[in-house]
Amino acid sequence: MRILQLCHKIPQPARDGGTVAMQQMTDFFLELGWTVKVFAVATDKHPPQWDAIPAEYIKATAFECCHIHTRFDPFKAAASILSGKSYNVSRFYSKSFADKLRNILSQSHYDLVVLEGLYLTPYIETIRRCSKSKIILRAHNAEHQIWFRMAESECNPFKKIGLYFLARTLKSYEIKAALKCDALLAISLLTQDFFLKNGFKGTSAFIPVSAPHLSHTAINFNAPMNKVFHLGSMDWMPNQEGLLWFLKKVWPLVLKQEPTMVFHVAGKNLPQWFAQSQWPQVVVDGEVPDAATYAQDKGMMVVPLLSGSGMRVKIIEGLAWGKTIITTSVGAEGTGCMHNQHLLIADSPEDMAALIVECCRNPQKAASLAVQGNAYVQNHYKPQAIAKKLESFCKRLIPHPEAQQNLGTSQDTHM
Repeated sequence: MRILQLCHKIPQPARDGGTVAMQQMTDFFLELGWTVKVFAVATDKHPPQWDAIPAEYIKATAFECCHIHTRFDPFKAAASILSGKSYNVSRFYSKSFADKLRNILSQSHYDLVVLEGLYLTPYIETIRRCSKSKIILRAHNAEHQIWFRMAESECNPFKKIGLYFLARTLKSYEIKAALKCDALLAISLLTQDFFLKNGFKGTSAFIPVSAPHLSHTAINFNAPMNKVFHLGSMDWMPNQEGLLWFLKKVWPLVLKQEPTMVFHVAGKNLPQWFAQSQWPQVVVDGEVPDAATYAQDKGMMVVPLLSGSGMRVKIIEGLAWGKTIITTSVGAEGTGCMHNQHLLIADSPEDMAALIVECCRNPQKAASLAVQGNAYVQNHYKPQAIAKKLESFCKRLIPHPEAQQNLGTSQDTHM
């Protein structure tokens, strides 16, 4: 089977949830023995780091990218508002990218074209005109939910109105764009349910991101609980919002009760205002070369998300590393994890601070929770099981004779 995978940002090196999800999809296809070509959007925010992209990856995927200017343009934003279009999505359309895509489709036949996220959907018409490939929308999340939640937490009334408008137009576009695709791959059940309830009739499946490195990550359930950490890409607005909320409202409450605790912050693209801020008992580690190694000597991981959608890959990674996870209801969405069984959930500063202090004072109980969370990930997010489900899904879309024989005569449209 031949796959063209279109990515909304450079998938290598895979250091955040989005790039990890895209890289895993590529790996699964290659492990199945299928031919994969990766064509990605490069932006000023996410330029290609050629020295960090393995040569074997470039060769295996015939990797190419095309630069698009996605910086905010107030005039184009105003034009989108007047026309009722989603500016969030339209800024990812580029004639040069479309031209290159036409050239790629004209040179080779692809059975499937995988759109990694909503921001590739402006190219659906280009794909339809140039090929007979089945189009899969891989929904990393329901994008509009992020903007609705940001609007709900915004205090400035003018910004609130603007965010609500962006969310409404994005929701409308998101539903219409999905209906133009042949199939839907959702990273979370909540995302799949959203599209099904809004009229998607094509083949669909819930296929989460797998827990990476389950076989060779050194798990340390006994790391000191007085060392708390947050790990995430800081150019994603919900991460900035959640971290600022945690530092201003939660961390001072923690230090009042346990003044020796230390909070470590790691991630790429830390904003300058954060790096220059002086927070008590906070260590800013910046971008780290290996997340699993970084987490080894720290017992507790916090994911204080107030907005966002889809599935938090970092939570699955943290559980795979044997960490005690403390997050919000929004953060736990899409993982299937339960409060007090696999991780801890708190939505107020007081409750979150109390859970952190409790874990610090009772490390045996916290470690026991981490063991249960790790077992849950081992049982539900194994790469082998997810790869098998992905193979079955793709063969339903391209029913080769051998696939028809293996899959029987079932005509179900939803997995």
